[in-house]
Amino acid sequence: YPNLFRSAPALQVSIAGPGHPLHAGQQAGVAVTVRNTGDVPLYHVAVPPSPVATPPACPDPQVGTLAPGESKILDCTVTAEQATFPATVTVAGQYQRGDPQLTVSGSAATTIDVVTPVVAVGLTDSPSVVRGGQPATLTFTVTNKSATAEGPLDVTVGTSPDRKSTRLNSSHI
Repeated sequence: YPNLFRSAPALQVSIAGPGHPLHAGQQAGVAVTVRNTGDVPLYHVAVPPSPVATPPACPDPQVGTLAPGESKILDCTVTAEQATFPATVTVAGQYQRGDPQLTVSGSAATTIDVVTPVVAVGLTDSPSVVRGGQPATLTFTVTNKSATAEGPLDVTVGTSPDRKSTRLNSSHI
């Protein structure tokens, strides 16, 4: 008769966000949803420290107690790496209050898209040879070769011989 009263603890974890590509080093929010899909309460539910290189950082990793069917959402943050990467989160809890040996866990992952800007810069001059006091025109052509639109671009030109710089127009590419 011992199998008649067997519990079925279960924990479901999902991760969502940020919903748009990031640039390397940029931070964005992700939502981690933790749901008790079992038939017993879960205690001390939390995001334990992770050996994964880039887990989401959750400022408050403690979920606490979850009744059967109950769910909670953790607001976490990811920091973009140099290229697209997986963000994986694991959540664990106890299904026997006070007994750290009787645990249940769940994991989820999402792919964080990272874009790397690729900008081509061209320069033409007119005339190509300039004498002192003669006006010259420099034309810069900046082309976005990335798959996504980028933000504002500032162009700075150093002039000889005093190495002063002049800031040119700022525009979106």
